[in-house]
Amino acid sequence: MTAVQKGAEIAPAKGKLGVLLVGLGAVSTTFIAGVEAIKKGIAEPIGSLTQMGAIRLGKRTDNRVPLIKDFLPLVRHMHLKDWNGGEHYVGYCPLGMGKVDIKTILDLVEGSGNPVNVMVELDPSARQPMTPLETAQTSKAYLQKLGYTFRS
Repeated sequence: MTAVQKGAEIAPAKGKLGVLLVGLGAVSTTFIAGVEAIKKGIAEPIGSLTQMGAIRLGKRTDNRVPLIKDFLPLVRHMHLKDWNGGEHYVGYCPLGMGKVDIKTILDLVEGSGNPVNVMVELDPSARQPMTPLETAQTSKAYLQKLGYTFRS
């Protein structure tokens, strides 16, 4: 394999681009949702964010680590998960059953003034204690308890 030299010319892209998405977890599905939104013209190609709490900008030695909430004006789509560190669902759990302050997160997103699509997801696991439908119903009931409504 040849390393790319600084200042080297790169030929323009031709044809299709293949991207390997390992695991199809939150990072991969966020990437797919973003690409589809861009193709439909409902989003700008400004990137994807997978960090929690803060994000590093530049080199590690630049010490530029703003809070994620400072980027809320850019958010148009987000994945929402709860976490309890348990043995199922890779430590995640249905909304309202974990340690994540879901209400505060949703309040921050709503306060941004942006129309944000929120996707609730839960990673599969062996010997799941609930069916996928039950986990969706549990998360929905928690969001309804917080005052959110759903289309039929």
